[in-house]
Amino acid sequence: MSANIAPFNNRSPFLIESRNFPADPVRLQVDLNKMYIEIAQAVNKRTIGTYSRAQITTGNVYFPEGDTTETEQSFRTIYTLASIASGVNTIPLAFTLTPTTQFVMMYGTANSPSVQSGPIPYVNLTTPMDGIELRVNWTTSNIEIVTTSSNWTAYSAIIVLEYILN
Repeated sequence: MSANIAPFNNRSPFLIESRNFPADPVRLQVDLNKMYIEIAQAVNKRTIGTYSRAQITTGNVYFPEGDTTETEQSFRTIYTLASIASGVNTIPLAFTLTPTTQFVMMYGTANSPSVQSGPIPYVNLTTPMDGIELRVNWTTSNIEIVTTSSNWTAYSAIIVLEYILN
């Protein structure tokens, strides 16, 4: 069995490290304009390290196919929950779900300064039925943090959603 893998094509946002500029002012202007576009494209296609409660672009692009340059820009929004109750905890989404919305990353952290911090989702293999789940409910347009025990009630949560809005 063989995988259907496209040939290697380096389309990463990469800037060349040296350049010789022409002495002719007309050619220099053309080269500088081209260089500015190259820099802007390379910088804009890098992961942007801004995590905000407002919807921001991530800098990540998805689904480039073959020779096409059509890609999808992803967005990021951060959510917080001051305390986690036993059962289903809900946080309203800050954007409208559509049938074409696609989540590319969903993760978070449960924090308790007096106990410990841990990832969300979390499966406790030592104590069964003591996990924490993260999901988006498309019917209610809510983020749901689901716990299976009261062991999480001393915790708060930070949730990161990254998604594509088509």
